[in-house]
Amino acid sequence: MSLKETAIYKVQRYFIRPEAKIKDKISVAILGDLHISPIVSEKQNYEIYKRLVKIEPELIILQGDILDSPTEFFDESSVKKLKDTLNMCSRIAPTLMVLGGHDFIIPTEPAATMDVIPLWEEVCKECKVELLMDEWYETKDLRIFGFFQDKDFCIQANGELRDNPEVMEKKLAELKLDPDTDKINWFVSHSPALTRKAKHHLAHFDLLTFGHTHGGCVPIGLDAVMDKLNLHGGLVSPDKKPFPKAVRGAKQISDETSMIINSGLIATHYSAKKPLQYLNTLKRGEITEIVFEPAEL
Repeated sequence: MSLKETAIYKVQRYFIRPEAKIKDKISVAILGDLHISPIVSEKQNYEIYKRLVKIEPELIILQGDILDSPTEFFDESSVKKLKDTLNMCSRIAPTLMVLGGHDFIIPTEPAATMDVIPLWEEVCKECKVELLMDEWYETKDLRIFGFFQDKDFCIQANGELRDNPEVMEKKLAELKLDPDTDKINWFVSHSPALTRKAKHHLAHFDLLTFGHTHGGCVPIGLDAVMDKLNLHGGLVSPDKKPFPKAVRGAKQISDETSMIINSGLIATHYSAKKPLQYLNTLKRGEITEIVFEPAEL
C-alpha cells in the first residue's frame, strides 16, 4: 500500500438531541486548522467544497488557525487562497469564524505580535463572514458565543507560543456569560486548553467546540483500523504528545455539557506540496458535521 494513495477528508458526524430546545433539525459544518500559506495547494478548496455541498449545512463555523502566520497577509497568493476559502464557505451557508493563535501571532517570533485584527475584520467583511471576538450570534434555536483567545492566552512568560489556561480562566470569569435556557447555548473557541482550568465557567453551555488539533493523511484502508484503535492523533499533536488520543472527537463534560473537538485540515494530501503532505501521517483531515434534532425524533 502506497502513501500516495490517501484518504483525503473525513466527515465526522454527531447528533445532538437536547430536551425541549430544538424545534427543527439544524445541520452545522465545522472546519479549521487550514494553516493557509504558499505551500498550500488551491486544490484543497475543491475537496472541501465537495463535502460541504453534500452536507448542505445551514451554518458553517471556522475554528481558527486559518492562516499559518499573520505574515501571510503580505503574500498575494496566500491572501487569494484565504479569500477563496472564505467566499466558498459564505456562498454555501452563513459562516462564522473565531481566530486561532497562528492567525495573529508569528509562530517563529511569538513575542513579535502583529496588529492584523483590522485586516481580519476587513477580509471577513468583504467575504461576508461573521468574525466573532467575544460576541454572541443567534440563529433559530442556537445561541453561539465566539471566544477570542488573544496574545495573552497564547504567549507565556518565556515568550513561547503555548496555551495559557490560567489567563483564559480569568477572562471567562470576567465575562460572566449568561445562558438563555430556551436555546442551545454553544461556546466556540480555537484551543480546548481552557477546559483544563475553566470547566466550571462553561458549565451552563450545552455544547463546547474547539479546533487546534491537526489532521494529516493516512493510507486508504488503514484509516478504519486507526479509528477502531482510537489512534487518530497523528504522529504528534500541538501539545507535542505522540499518538495523542484525547485531542479529537466528542466527550461528555457533564450531564448537561458536551464537547466536540474538530480534527482540522492541515497537511492533508491536497493542502501541501510533496513531500510535506506526509509530515503528519496516520490522521485524516476532518470536517465535522453537528446535527441538532428535536428530542422526539
